[in-house]
Amino acid sequence: MSAGRLRHDDEDLGDFVNRILEEPASTGTEPVGVEEEDNSEFDDNGSESSELFGGHDSDMDPEYLPSEDSSEDSDNDMNTLDQRQLVHNQLIQQQPNPHPQPDNGIQQANQNIEPNYLALTWGNTNQNNLSSFEFNALPLISQEIRDKIEGASPFEVYNQVFVDNSFFTEIALQTNLYAQQTIESGVPSDKSRLKSWLPTDEKEIKQFFGLIIWMGLVQMPSLNLYWSTKNIYKNEMCKVMPRNRFELLLRMLHFSDNTNADETNKLYKIQNILDSLNEKFKSALTPQQQLCIDESLIPFRGRVGFRQYIPNKASRYGIKIFKLCTEKGYTWNFKVYTGKSEGRRVGLAQAIVMQLISPLLDAGRTLYVDNWYSSIALAHTLKERSTHLVGTLRKNSRGIPACIA
Repeated sequence: MSAGRLRHDDEDLGDFVNRILEEPASTGTEPVGVEEEDNSEFDDNGSESSELFGGHDSDMDPEYLPSEDSSEDSDNDMNTLDQRQLVHNQLIQQQPNPHPQPDNGIQQANQNIEPNYLALTWGNTNQNNLSSFEFNALPLISQEIRDKIEGASPFEVYNQVFVDNSFFTEIALQTNLYAQQTIESGVPSDKSRLKSWLPTDEKEIKQFFGLIIWMGLVQMPSLNLYWSTKNIYKNEMCKVMPRNRFELLLRMLHFSDNTNADETNKLYKIQNILDSLNEKFKSALTPQQQLCIDESLIPFRGRVGFRQYIPNKASRYGIKIFKLCTEKGYTWNFKVYTGKSEGRRVGLAQAIVMQLISPLLDAGRTLYVDNWYSSIALAHTLKERSTHLVGTLRKNSRGIPACIA
């Protein structure tokens, strides 16, 4: 057993996370594994997204300097492509899908404005040919949030604005429900910890998560050592919660009701928690005029089908998060990438952009993206919604004339 891996008699923390994300609501399991780079999708630029998640991003690699010939962008550049083949591909890709299906309700992304690439005129911008949109929103922090954070410490802001009592109350409710369902499904043995189960509450769940966070900062070879009486391991854990109670909560911890699970959603175990966080992020403030979309990799080595393997990263395994951020770095909206979806009429990059920014359109904002997201089609779509797009454009992007490339 390697140092830093938490383990105890019943279940280690890695298995706990796996169970929370993957435990089926009914009998039968679905095989899971590592999703390496997805070679079956095509982005808006017409190139295969075989390194969709193989590139550096601003969160993980602050010293990375992109170059024109870099192979570590979010997507692969095609090395060579005959101009006639490019036009041929464009004509094929512009043909409408006779049986369109919505991509997880992202109608905004599907209703893109498809430009006539061959009719575009390229040149320098000036006051006559550059669209001007008046910013008509009022960036502010809501008065309710101002009242909560006035004179508050960072911990109090975190506890009152983003993960308030209702957050932990819901987790306690679902944990108690799952424990009850587990006990009713079979009589526990005399030696089972379930015999001593008592309902949990919001206060205890807060303590439980506090211990989880502290364990991440102070790592020990095994879980039971946190409650060891030996001087080399001795700490204050036992004063917060007994080991048996912690392990029982670890076993029963749940975030949603399995009986109402939507198994078509890979995140159904935690979807309500993600939705709650997203709503709290959005309700806290109205963003400024300048916005940015980028991605982050959360290191994770558990067993989920949408885990990404990126060999050129320091943390090679993880879960990809797409984020819409304000100019001050505040995450206003986010989306967890769970793999390829069916029926999408536009590229993955454009679908992600439109889903994240949709509530902020028609207000004269400007969106900044890197060259994986930027495309002529996306620029036209956003322009129709009074939103500017700023980003580098690859020389092999769809619709780029040879004289520009």
